[in-house]
Amino acid sequence: MQISQTAPRFPLGSPAQANSAVVIRGGLLGRIERWVWKLEQRGVERYLASSQDVFELESRIRDLHRGGRQLF
Repeated sequence: MQISQTAPRFPLGSPAQANSAVVIRGGLLGRIERWVWKLEQRGVERYLASSQDVFELESRIRDLHRGGRQLF
């Protein structure tokens, strides 16, 4: 039994073409996304660092997990 040579090996294109979305994310949009993420992280860290004791810190962490605090 022989495999047909007419059928494409990669029906959606080569693996390099399939990974082209990854390359695009590394471009301008990827850099903007990383910049926004870092900005948000700095705000979260500043908010948590300003707590007075461990109990307030735990309360703030719970608020962040619940989505109750908007930093922007």
